[in-house]
Amino acid sequence: MRFESKSKFFIFTFFIIIGFTACEDKGVFFRHAHSASSGSKAITTYSILGVDGKINEAAKTILVVLPNGTNVKGLIATFVFQGASVKVGTVTQISGTTENNFANPLVYTVTSANSSTVNYTVTVIVTSYLYVANTSSNTVTYFNARTGAYINGTLANSSFNTGSGPVGVAINSLANLLYVTNFASNTVTYFNARTGAYINGTLANSSFNTGSGPVEVAVNSPANILYVINASSNTVTYFNARTGAYINGTLANSSFTTGTDPQGVAVNSPANILYVVNSASKTLTYFNATTGAYFNGTLANSSFTTGANPCGVAVNSSANINILYVVNSEAGTVTYFNAARGFYYYGTLVNSSFASGSIPVGVAINSSANILYVINANSNTVIYFNATTGAYLNGTAENSSFTTGTLPGGVATYSSANILYVINYKSNTVTYFNAKTGAYLYGTLANSSFATGKSPSGVACAGQ
Repeated sequence: MRFESKSKFFIFTFFIIIGFTACEDKGVFFRHAHSASSGSKAITTYSILGVDGKINEAAKTILVVLPNGTNVKGLIATFVFQGASVKVGTVTQISGTTENNFANPLVYTVTSANSSTVNYTVTVIVTSYLYVANTSSNTVTYFNARTGAYINGTLANSSFNTGSGPVGVAINSLANLLYVTNFASNTVTYFNARTGAYINGTLANSSFNTGSGPVEVAVNSPANILYVINASSNTVTYFNARTGAYINGTLANSSFTTGTDPQGVAVNSPANILYVVNSASKTLTYFNATTGAYFNGTLANSSFTTGANPCGVAVNSSANINILYVVNSEAGTVTYFNAARGFYYYGTLVNSSFASGSIPVGVAINSSANILYVINANSNTVIYFNATTGAYLNGTAENSSFTTGTLPGGVATYSSANILYVINYKSNTVTYFNAKTGAYLYGTLANSSFATGKSPSGVACAGQ
C-alpha cells in the first residue's frame, strides 16, 4: 500500500499498518486508521466542516450539529475508522473526499477484514435560530429554535439593541441577515443573523430610513428585495436586502401607496407577488414584487375585500395549493384567497372565511403538514386549521385550540423540526408547541415558555 503526505514514508510493523494522509479539501486535514485485527470495525472520530460529531458507541449513532444556514447537500465528512472499508449504501466512503446529502440520516456500514459489519447512523442537524423583537426593551433576542436556549447563554447576552419600538422581524438565511423594523425610529435595522452584530458596525450605520410607522417586514431572498410596510405613511418601501439601499434610489421613489393603515405583508417569490393587508381599508392589495407596480394596474383594481380589520397575512405557494390567508381581527375570521388572482378560494367572502377565536392577530403556514395556525389575542389561544379546506384540525374549534401565554401577538413555524412558536405580549414569553398536535414541547405551558424581553411583538425562525 502507498500513502502520501507532504513527505512520503512507510511504517511497517508485524501487527499494524497505519497510513497517514494529508490533503486539502474544503480546509480539512484527515487521517485513516486501519486495524489489522480481522474483526475490528468502528468509526472512532467523525467531523464535518471542522465540527466534531458526537459518537454514541453503544447506540451506534453519530450526531453533527452545524451552524445556521449550512447547506446539508454535498457535505464531505472526515473520519477515522477501524476495519477494511466504509460504505453508504453501495458507495465506498473516502474520508475527506466523498460527498453526501445529509438531508436525512445516513447509515454508514463499516466492514472488517473478516467481512463482518456494523452500522452507524449519522444525523446532521443545522443549528437554527429563533428571533424575537421586544418592543418595550428595544431589543431583539436570539434563541435556539429547537431547544429554547439563549444562543449566548443568558437573555442579556443574547439580546441586541434595536431602534426605538421594534415591531417586525424577518430572516434572510441566504444572506445571513436579520431585519428589524423600529416603529418609533422610522427605521429598519440590518443585523448579522448568527452573531447579532450590526452589518455596518454600528446601530446608526446599519439602520435605514423607512416611511412613518414601520410595522412589518418581509424579505424576497431570490430577488434580493426587502419590503417594509409603513402604517402611518400608507406605503410599502422596497430596499436592497443586502445593502439597505432603496431599489429606486430614494425613499420616495422606492415607496408605493397601499390602502389605509397597512398592517401585514407577505411575499410569494415564485409568483413575483407582494401582498399587503390594509386594516382601515378592509382590503388586501397585490403588488408586483420586483417593481412595486399594482398587479392589475391600479390600487383599486389590485385590492380585494377582506373581513373587518385585517391585520395578518401568510401565503402557501406550494405547487397545486396557491392559497393566501388573511386574518380579520374584528370579524374573528381567517379568509382563504387565491394567491395568484385575488379571488375568494371558495367563491365568496362568506364561504371562504372560517371562524377563529376572539381577536385573531397573526397567522402562519406549515405547507409540508398542510396546517394553518391563527393566534387569538383575546382568547389567548392558537387554533390549528386544515390549510386547504379551512376545517378545524381536530373537528371543532375547541378541540383544535391550544392555550398560549397572555395576549399572543406573533406566530412562526419551523416545519422540519415540527415546532410552532407563539410570542406572548403580556407574558413576555415565547412558547414552543408541537406543530402537528398542539402539545407543549416540554409537557406544560410553563416548561415550554421562555422569557423574552418586554412586550415581544415580532417573531421569525431561521429553521430549514
